Amino acid sequence: MKPPHQCPACKGALEVNALGCTQCATKVEGHFSLCPFCRLDEKDQALLHLFLKARGNVKELQRELEVSYPTARSRLDQLWKTMGYAPDPNENQSADDILMDLRTGQIDVDEATRRLRNRGMA
Repeated sequence: MKPPHQCPACKGALEVNALGCTQCATKVEGHFSLCPFCRLDEKDQALLHLFLKARGNVKELQRELEVSYPTARSRLDQLWKTMGYAPDPNENQSADDILMDLRTGQIDVDEATRRLRNRGMA
């Protein structure tokens, strides 16, 4: 049985207060934090599982979920946000902005190529 991921009364964060040995019944008490993955609800854990099964390939995830590519990306973005990961500030940068950064020397050719490839343009 999986433990709840949030307090059933107030929806606050839960922590582990005790651990017990299955062989000798020794108990260890204290304040133990859960890993970030353990805090995810079942829906987000399932999405993470599918993403890993797809080896990080969003198009494969899209096929598994039977949704559009933007919907799959949106669900992943929400999962990353839930886990506390900051979004990539260059993710929504237009091709013109990338080329302007290259022209002004803010980025080099390799970085411009990487950003354009991430946008599916190179």
